[in-house]
Amino acid sequence: PDETQIYYAEKLAEDLGKRFFLIVPSDEEAQKAYTFLRSYTKNAFLFPAKDYQFRQIQGVSRYDDNARIETISHIRQGDYHSVIIPAKALLTFVMPPEEFEEIRLRRGDTPGMELPDLREKLIGMGYEFFSKVEGPGQFSIRGDIFDIFPPGEELPLRIEFFGDEVDTISLFDIETQRRTEQKDTVTILPAKEFTVRLAGRLIEKLKKKAENSYVKEDLELLRQGILPKHDRYASVYYGRETGILDFVTENDVIFLFGYKEIKKVLL
Repeated sequence: PDETQIYYAEKLAEDLGKRFFLIVPSDEEAQKAYTFLRSYTKNAFLFPAKDYQFRQIQGVSRYDDNARIETISHIRQGDYHSVIIPAKALLTFVMPPEEFEEIRLRRGDTPGMELPDLREKLIGMGYEFFSKVEGPGQFSIRGDIFDIFPPGEELPLRIEFFGDEVDTISLFDIETQRRTEQKDTVTILPAKEFTVRLAGRLIEKLKKKAENSYVKEDLELLRQGILPKHDRYASVYYGRETGILDFVTENDVIFLFGYKEIKKVLL
């Protein structure tokens, strides 16, 4: 779609009093639409497709994973103007709405859990414990100081407790360790789309195929609480196949530009 088409789609959604999902055939068109909409609203989000890996991999960029998690969080909170989706991303499996877990902390509040319990909860959400936070998806706890780098934040967060109460929340610089900006609230998103708390569920599903050498190897990892570093089981992690359109509500309208091209991608 060109900018004029996107503009009129946005105006129609505005007249209807709704937010909108914009589906286009390709990644390139999605990026162009996203760039255009972001030029006048910060609440436009891009939902990129997942590049599935069916062989064991040692490392992969989590940039797109983080973008999907952040987008879903904003949709759940109703804090978005528009979501741009390339057709291929409609085939991406995501956490069902009821499985998407967040932690919201507010300065002066009591979170309802001790730091050791918070540690276990974060590991279950896909975070990794480090002595010092240096990158996204990591957290550390030193006394009453809790550092974490959630998806969607440009800088990590430092949360200090006074007893059971959240005393301060601030962003901080990784290099200098100095606070840069105070915050009143923070939402901690899942660090990964598929997390270790799914290991038990997946073990049950794979037991019937344990004679397969690849499955047997994966079962050994799962029994240690380690998810395999591939996406062969993406469709069965949550017991049902859920996509981004499962988050659409009656307050949204969907626009498709290039229906025939979108159909070709999906079929």
